Amino acid sequence: MNSWNSLDAQVQSELTPAQDSELRALWENPVLHSQGSESLAPSAQAAVGLHSGRRSIELRGGVPPLPAGASCASLTLMDSRVEAAWNESRLWLDDLYTEVGQHSSRLLVGKGGASAAAWALALTEVQRAGGWLPLHAAVVARGEKAVAITGVSGAGKSTATLRLLGLGLRVICEDRAFWHAASGEVRGLDRWLRAFDDSVDTFAPQLRAQALAQRDIKGKLLVPLTPDAGAAQLIEILALGDGNVMNNAGRVKLLWETTGYPLTRPARDAAQHGVGRLLPLLRAQTVTRQTVLGAVQELLES
Repeated sequence: MNSWNSLDAQVQSELTPAQDSELRALWENPVLHSQGSESLAPSAQAAVGLHSGRRSIELRGGVPPLPAGASCASLTLMDSRVEAAWNESRLWLDDLYTEVGQHSSRLLVGKGGASAAAWALALTEVQRAGGWLPLHAAVVARGEKAVAITGVSGAGKSTATLRLLGLGLRVICEDRAFWHAASGEVRGLDRWLRAFDDSVDTFAPQLRAQALAQRDIKGKLLVPLTPDAGAAQLIEILALGDGNVMNNAGRVKLLWETTGYPLTRPARDAAQHGVGRLLPLLRAQTVTRQTVLGAVQELLES
């Protein structure tokens, strides 16, 4: 059995080495994935949630039970179609079955395996139920304070993050952020920042030498993030746009689009609570490509 940590949960995995390795690459706390827990001082172990004992996630093989009387839908995630069914705290995604709980969750995968999209949806649901609200946002920090930048695809989030990294700010994540509603802490599960060659050459040429040899599916360079970027307190969320002021209904809608929509009751209850607490952190006036850098720097320097 393999044991590792994802956010504040201890994962006990009985999956095959190949399956376990694939999940760890995306879901293990980056500092542990990069260095190994044995290399961390006790204070650093506490910072990443090691030995926290807050939650447990069990991963193992088995034949998932078939749903009976459950809600069903065909979902699109990561450009893939996933057949989903859910009922209270139980979730079926293709050949993956999940029992979702606040303190403990269990995932069973059948012999046919599960797609990356199914695993992503199931584990995001589990993290939601544990009090961690997913944010499709980049997060940059200085010291103990962090600012999140969100926006639709193509709004300029990655470029702004690259420029802030080039200016010396700490990038916690590019787009896989998780915010803990109870503590206000934000963490990231990204390993690298993705950017096109011309963006790196224009805004942060000193980072090109750090880029990995391989590229992502869109041909973007992969610039490794500092593996011990850790966590920080989220103080504000900035939405990229045209500088308009959102009304309250628009702000709520944007937050739900940023966090995604839960399926099971434990995740739904936690998400509703989290969005309510997150709303005051979302600035009503959107920022533009031209103003986002100054806004972030002002917030983190104040």
